[in-house]
Amino acid sequence: MKRVVFFHIPKTAGSSFNRMLRENYGEALYSCDLNGSHHAGRERFQAMPEEERFRFRCITGHLVPEFLAHVPRPYTLLTFLRHPVSRVVSLYNYFMTVDQSPLRDSLRASGVGLRDYVTSGPEDEARNGMVRRLTGTLYRPTSLSGEELLRQAKDALRKYFRFVGLQENFDASCRAVQKLCGLTKVVSCTVNPSRGRKPSDLKPATVQAIRRANVLDMELYLYGLKLHGRHMHALGLGEFAIPA
Repeated sequence: MKRVVFFHIPKTAGSSFNRMLRENYGEALYSCDLNGSHHAGRERFQAMPEEERFRFRCITGHLVPEFLAHVPRPYTLLTFLRHPVSRVVSLYNYFMTVDQSPLRDSLRASGVGLRDYVTSGPEDEARNGMVRRLTGTLYRPTSLSGEELLRQAKDALRKYFRFVGLQENFDASCRAVQKLCGLTKVVSCTVNPSRGRKPSDLKPATVQAIRRANVLDMELYLYGLKLHGRHMHALGLGEFAIPA
């Protein structure tokens, strides 16, 4: 099997995909989730001797671009995207019902609604989080314009990622990764699902508020749809119907 690096963007079915990677790579998988801290997990990996890092055939986690310089080459870089409205709703549900962080406690205590959470809440992940993760600017200030950030995110997907999966086409995406990377198992399961509101339950004004707060992610997602279609076609797995 090829060495795989999974650039896990939260709430894009990554936990379910990680289950499949674990089933295939077992002890040769390194997860950057170190007791809930992906930052600590990345630092631990970076501090390893080169021969120890080399023995891992799969590295997964909430990564940042500069981390990739520490991964032994060659490797196959993968990620998943999700429609920004669905992703933000899932993110909100997760923080309100599952996550055990102080942020969740403060949100629940204040009774903040989804619309306010997106437009003025403390969670940057809810505002163009996919673009910011791919450009490494989620947790640090940047002077770059939104247009430049979007350009960098698109360039990263096109130049460096061998496969862009979609949460909306999850099972087929897993079969594509199996074929691309020489995996022996495809595991179709749902791990870490969020509970709560669904996009279909939202008022039009709330949907529009999410879209306005995620203009860059909407553009990135549309670009990702095209890349996903090309990757699927190149692997001989047919076309993918773009969701409405």
